[in-house]
Amino acid sequence: MRDRFAAIPFLAEGRGDEGCDCWGLVWLWYRDVLRIALPRYDGVAVDDPRGIDRVIRIAEADWTPVDTPRDHDVVVMRAVGGSRADSHLGIVVETRKVMHTTERLGGQVQRLSSPLIRSRAPRFFRHHALV
Repeated sequence: MRDRFAAIPFLAEGRGDEGCDCWGLVWLWYRDVLRIALPRYDGVAVDDPRGIDRVIRIAEADWTPVDTPRDHDVVVMRAVGGSRADSHLGIVVETRKVMHTTERLGGQVQRLSSPLIRSRAPRFFRHHALV
């Protein structure tokens, strides 16, 4: 199942198998794997880290912060380059790995311990339906 999602190409504001952005990947995973409906958050530009950060802060009401991630938890990360804005998301898969998509590389799975992930100060959230 994971391979299907990791193979989806990046598409700004995408919400389907033809392409998705980082929230689109989370949205699609929750819809198809967990059968949990999440808001689409259409209209948030992928090149607006502050706008993404605002939406993440609003959406946190539906999620519980957790210290020890498990499969299906959402990973919230800062933007690349030292920004303090939370502007990137992924999904914990296979315990201790995160699946996410980026404009440059598309879908990928990386260890949570990788320097690229650790340097982005990841925080973990569990949807209230999974607590």
